[in-house]
Amino acid sequence: CTNLGNAPATVPAPPACPPPPATVTGTLTEENVIALPGQGIDSGAAGFAEVLKAMRAGAAYANVHTTAHPGGELRGRLNSD
Repeated sequence: CTNLGNAPATVPAPPACPPPPATVTGTLTEENVIALPGQGIDSGAAGFAEVLKAMRAGAAYANVHTTAHPGGELRGRLNSD
């Protein structure tokens, strides 16, 4: 699931999530990057480089969506350690 973009933390963005039930685990790779309108990130290797750039700049976050809170229940910044 991602709402990665250039919007401030207070601006909601439509999520790109697998339909429920879904579990997100593993390591982020260029195959995981999906281009979405308005995010300014391409898919594949070019998009992966942009995701890493956003993470290093502190501009990437994860937003957990639930049935009770479809707009997002839990949100946290992503870091590239």
